[in-house]
Amino acid sequence: MVITSTELVKSPWRFIALYYDLFGKVLDIKKEVWPKFVEYIADKAVEGDIEETGPVIAADILFEEMCATMTLTLDKELLNQREMCHFFVYHNPHGKAYFVVPSAAIDTRRNNKSIHISMEDVSAAMTARKYKLSNTFGVKVTGTNIRCWWFYPQALEEQGMDLTTLGVVL
Repeated sequence: MVITSTELVKSPWRFIALYYDLFGKVLDIKKEVWPKFVEYIADKAVEGDIEETGPVIAADILFEEMCATMTLTLDKELLNQREMCHFFVYHNPHGKAYFVVPSAAIDTRRNNKSIHISMEDVSAAMTARKYKLSNTFGVKVTGTNIRCWWFYPQALEEQGMDLTTLGVVL
């Protein structure tokens, strides 16, 4: 049985459905017992390989398209374009290199590609694929905090992007 921790914590219904599909029996777990049951499952769970689920496929398609059509830049001012931003912007806080893209730009691309997977699920899949950091953090640009997804330089390189054009060496 494959279930993400997010699905498990959110509600018992996904787990109960998967259990029924696998064993043909309905679990009767009381609402007040569910948190203890989640702890028990988390203790027994084994991390598996990433499956080719809808969110994973959507994340791969979106990330590949982004790498094929977006440009690398050092100009953080371009983040102000938000949903119209077509750049991976180099960001190096505390000496650790990332390339950031406004969340709004990713959502626009997701909608333009007619990907009907939530941003939350695409984000989780990109994190599982090690394309990006798990959280969405702000990047300050001339006093404005812009919510961005932070991508690993290695993930961009693996998609064929040449980081040396910016002088970034891993």
